Amino acid sequence: MSPGAGAPSGGAGIGTLVRLGIALRWRLTRNRLRKGGLALFVLVLVLCAVAAALGFLSFALGRFLDDDDARRALLTSSLTLLIVGWTFAPLLTGGADETVDPTRLALLPLGRRQLIAVLGGAAACGPATIAVLVALSGIVAGFAPAGPGAILVVLAVAVAFLLGLGIARLVASLLARAQRSRRGRDVAVLLTAGIGVTLWLGSQAIGPAIESGQVEMRGESVIDALEWLPPGWISRSILAASDGRIAAASAWLAAAAVLTVVALAGWSMMTDRLLRSSERVVGSRASSGVVLGAASTPFRAALAKELLYVRRSPFKRVQLILGTVMGGGFCAIQALNASRDQPRILFIALASPIFSLSGAYNLVGFDSGSIWLDQVTGGLRRAHLAARSLSWLPHVLLSPAVVTTAMAAWTGQWTVLPLVLLTAVGVAACGLGVGLVVSVRAPIPFQDGDNPFAWRSANSGGVVGGLYVLGGLIALCLVTAPFVVPVIIGYDSWWGYPVALGGVAFGSTLWWFALRNATRKLDGRTPALIAKLSPKSVV
Repeated sequence: MSPGAGAPSGGAGIGTLVRLGIALRWRLTRNRLRKGGLALFVLVLVLCAVAAALGFLSFALGRFLDDDDARRALLTSSLTLLIVGWTFAPLLTGGADETVDPTRLALLPLGRRQLIAVLGGAAACGPATIAVLVALSGIVAGFAPAGPGAILVVLAVAVAFLLGLGIARLVASLLARAQRSRRGRDVAVLLTAGIGVTLWLGSQAIGPAIESGQVEMRGESVIDALEWLPPGWISRSILAASDGRIAAASAWLAAAAVLTVVALAGWSMMTDRLLRSSERVVGSRASSGVVLGAASTPFRAALAKELLYVRRSPFKRVQLILGTVMGGGFCAIQALNASRDQPRILFIALASPIFSLSGAYNLVGFDSGSIWLDQVTGGLRRAHLAARSLSWLPHVLLSPAVVTTAMAAWTGQWTVLPLVLLTAVGVAACGLGVGLVVSVRAPIPFQDGDNPFAWRSANSGGVVGGLYVLGGLIALCLVTAPFVVPVIIGYDSWWGYPVALGGVAFGSTLWWFALRNATRKLDGRTPALIAKLSPKSVV
């Protein structure tokens, strides 16, 4: 039975329930601040304020444009990208918050409408959501006419906000429902990443089309297509109201309002299903009779365990999928402006592992609970660190392999493919070596969960860890430049392959010395590491 079944009909008013949701949201925020996340929270506020200001100014720019086509392109593209970004950006960055999860309210006697009122209040008062509302208010400044049409523009802004809220929460709820099974989680991640990258590619393709002077053929056709999407309906309504065409503005706004109601109703229905369905789908695994791959040494046992994590850990599976898809999308965007006849274009794939290295930069913080077991058996030793580091090779190498092969098929430059793949091995080895250095100096507490879109890491140390990761990426560029740059220059020379092999040897040596340094850094300090990563476990 869903919450609220049998609840009294004369419950609290909707306004009271919305205020309850707002209070719930800020109570959760205060709890995070008490755990030491003040610096990160302030950083989020600053970023949201900057995004809100830029969004407001972008829409307000419409007031100073005299060309109707320019105003249409500005409003339609900006409104579409804002709603699409609102829907997919939190999922791709692991930012789905507690307002998607209704289980916190499961014990309250709330009906479906009351439950949505609480969750809606919580969802609408976050820093990012407020930034979206501020950005949308720029439409009033940029497009509202002097007259009755201004009322329709204000109503259109409200509908745009509710439409974005409804679609974002509906998509998040659908994906949360899919996460109740392992296959559903993986499909949800793949679809979300694929859609996000496709939209990213589409937005980036507009620029080259404009620069090439083909706006009429490409830019206009893109805007025409966007106008038939739901955000485009709101754009049509605003433009019609700005021109004084009240009937057309009202019709497009009514269509968008109907879809908004459908999205909010869908969110309500999926929320109810989330409460009715089981928390987790657990499948039985047939025992193979082989313990950790019949490992005969501590290193082999540790490596077998870590490779199992690649398949079973939601976070590692998400990183593998996102790293490959996002890395491929990034390289494809860079290739848009390059010539297909240039063989060096394949070396763009060497940048794709950047999207997969974030996990390899937190080898100690990830799965911190198992460090207790490592301590019982003598501490976090070299074999454990080596296994944790090498388990990220599939993540770091899969992306350039897939991207390079796809780009070779697109350009026909197959002769350069082996050289690029060999160079990628050297880059991957260097990346794992730098990751070992970063991991032991800035371990971040991490809790892997069933929801791959909301993996939970402690806020404390997040800013410092982020700075270390940024420094690690800069260091990676510096240590790989001595062999990557010569290989790119001499890709068609006899010495290209020896230099690439030298890069592999250099990366392997760097990884080995980084492993020794990391082992010395952690030798005898496992109890202190446990206290840092899991303070409650030593209280």
